[in-house]
Amino acid sequence: MQAFKIHKAIVEDYKNYLNSFTNIRDVRIKEKVQEAFEKGIFLPEPLLQFNPSFELGESLEELETEKLIHEELKKIFGSYNLYFHQVEAIKKGVNGKSFIVTSGICADLHLQMNNAVFEAYGWQDINLHHDFYEVKYIPENDSVRYTIHSDARREILKRFLELNPKIHE
Repeated sequence: MQAFKIHKAIVEDYKNYLNSFTNIRDVRIKEKVQEAFEKGIFLPEPLLQFNPSFELGESLEELETEKLIHEELKKIFGSYNLYFHQVEAIKKGVNGKSFIVTSGICADLHLQMNNAVFEAYGWQDINLHHDFYEVKYIPENDSVRYTIHSDARREILKRFLELNPKIHE
């Protein structure tokens, strides 16, 4: 069937695309990523779901009660209710399964990636203040982006500067 050939070609193109800008300097991480590519783990089988009405899922409070998220997320986002597809992605991640969340608005993915990274570093105390901000180094006609506040950006850079020498000791 032609659809399977197209799928295989798309996956191969996407794999090449990902490899084209992946420049990992840490040998251990690079080996793990290469191994994941070779075993086919890096690009999991797709789970396609169409949820045009964006059915509401569980609240952050419910997920925290189930021990699926860090308690600090509730403090950062308040009583925010997640959508069904977001809850499903969190549950897959907690169980060590691969997932990709896409949305008409990249803000969802942006938040999820930032939160995962900050939890990994133990930096949940930084309030990122996600919102639409003018980014001065982008051309004027397209300079508003959904991003973190400049104060948060400075704090992150400060912490990376402190962390960098420790990593290379």
